[in-house]
Amino acid sequence: MTKKHDLEALRRLQIELASKVIISDCFKKPIKFVTGFDVAFYEEEAIAAAVTIKYDTLQIIEKKFLHERTTFPYIPSFLSFREGPIIINLEKK
Repeated sequence: MTKKHDLEALRRLQIELASKVIISDCFKKPIKFVTGFDVAFYEEEAIAAAVTIKYDTLQIIEKKFLHERTTFPYIPSFLSFREGPIIINLEKK
């Protein structure tokens, strides 16, 4: 299980990363594709899915799935540390 002082370090990391999120439209070219990710869990197993669509037509371009064992426990407000690794691995696939 994660120690309390580890959670404090993770909380600081979340705050640091959140400060880098861009929430304004600053794209210089029109968006052509959009990819959505989701993760489902069953006990200690995780299944991640990604779907890429064409922005203007909503045509599905690609679907990817990945099944892995999760390495981080479920802790409310720390979901990115549970879901993030499998999403990153799926994106690299």
